[in-house]
Amino acid sequence: MCHPAAFIAVAVIQQQQAQQAEDAQVRAMNQAAEQNAKMQGEAYQHDMASAYAEEINIEKEGYKSAEDAASAKLDMLVMAREDQARLQSQNFETVGGGQTADAIMGNLRRHIANNVRDLEDNFQRGVTSRRQERGGITRDRISRRLQYKSALQSMPTQSYASANERMLKTGGAVFQGYAGYKSYTKVTPAADTGTSSTKLNA
Repeated sequence: MCHPAAFIAVAVIQQQQAQQAEDAQVRAMNQAAEQNAKMQGEAYQHDMASAYAEEINIEKEGYKSAEDAASAKLDMLVMAREDQARLQSQNFETVGGGQTADAIMGNLRRHIANNVRDLEDNFQRGVTSRRQERGGITRDRISRRLQYKSALQSMPTQSYASANERMLKTGGAVFQGYAGYKSYTKVTPAADTGTSSTKLNA
């Protein structure tokens, strides 16, 4: 007749094997999550570095544009001064078409003012365009960060069974083993009774 310890030992061993399989699954899932987090982190850092470099380029472009605009404006003003000095030194009252020297000077000033205004307008359009580009980069960075967080949350790490959970499962296995033993031994009395009846009839 089988001893109850044998049934209990089998049940406990099966429970331990199941727990080892569960631990291996948790370990594999955590390794996959860690690998995913590493790859996502590297991709995120690369994207953030690219966005930062793009912002730096926009800033440099803005500085260069401002320098170019200031240089062009200065050149225009220098040319205007030179033209004014040249006209004043010519000492004449009218020039072909009946225009006076004052009228010619007025036309020159308006021409320079229009050129300067066009230069300022172009510069301001560039400022607006660069501001919009920076705004787009900022929105992209926020969106990328949300994607990064979502990617990390899509593969969270799993927890191993606690000591209490393991003890409860082992206790359940012991109970299951003993219950199996009791179920197995229920047929024994009936078998013994049958044998005794045969002996009495003989």
